[in-house]
Amino acid sequence: MDWRQYEKEIFDIFKGEYPEAEISCDAKIKGRYSNTDRQIDILIQDYVAGNRMSIAIDAKYFNQKIDVKDVECFIGMLADIEVHKGLLITQEGYSEAAIKRAFNDSNDIELDILNFKELQY
Repeated sequence: MDWRQYEKEIFDIFKGEYPEAEISCDAKIKGRYSNTDRQIDILIQDYVAGNRMSIAIDAKYFNQKIDVKDVECFIGMLADIEVHKGLLITQEGYSEAAIKRAFNDSNDIELDILNFKELQY
């Protein structure tokens, strides 16, 4: 498997889970602060209680655990594109510092970290 196949499998899982949602690969959103187009691996948009919600998914096909720097980069991008939730997915897991940083962020953005294998249930 390579990173393209990895992203495609994640896309297929979410498309199956949320068939009514608008789900796109390699989406672009102009950043509020950077004023530049930001690339999102998978973007999910749907209506919840009459409000349009956006979820950005970043698929990391790494050969080692995600570190705190990767999490901080992702948090910064989420703030720039103003989505409601972010999912950072990898098959190798996360360093302890990365997990602590993700779950102790002061922004209103919810950042979930999931191992790809957990999505296959």
